Amino acid sequence: MNNPKCDERVIEDFCAFEDKTGMNFYKMDKTSIRNFSEHIATEKLYNQGYKLTNISTGRERSLFKITNNNENTLARLMFYRFNPKVKSNYAWILKKNFNDVDYDYLVFILYVVNSVHVLLIPANDVINIFESRDYEGLKSAPEWGINLDYQTINFLIAHYEVK
Repeated sequence: MNNPKCDERVIEDFCAFEDKTGMNFYKMDKTSIRNFSEHIATEKLYNQGYKLTNISTGRERSLFKITNNNENTLARLMFYRFNPKVKSNYAWILKKNFNDVDYDYLVFILYVVNSVHVLLIPANDVINIFESRDYEGLKSAPEWGINLDYQTINFLIAHYEVK
């Protein structure tokens, strides 16, 4: 490989991707990755006939409207960078920020080594697939969470990926 930093890395596929695109999702700060996630989701959904519009106000940054054939739905945007070097990859969203009554979809941007996957998951499926964690008696806020491994990722991609 041309990049000397890549010779030291465990994940050669990701290095090849970084060399081609100049993008390294694992080095981007949270604001940059959120902005890139919004961009890639907007582009992928547009290619499928949807318009994704950020309708967030104030400090809120992940509330979106999805429009298709004059039909409007509400969605939340969430992203996660899967790290194959660690045993436990856990993605979560606070229950106060997502439920199946107020929202129709979760737009889940999943970064896996050298690829980006835009998943459009119906709210009912999020409630069924993600684990409910309430942390009663603790300071942690209730959340919907999912443990990510390659089997779970393959399932999510097969059922929810926007092509």
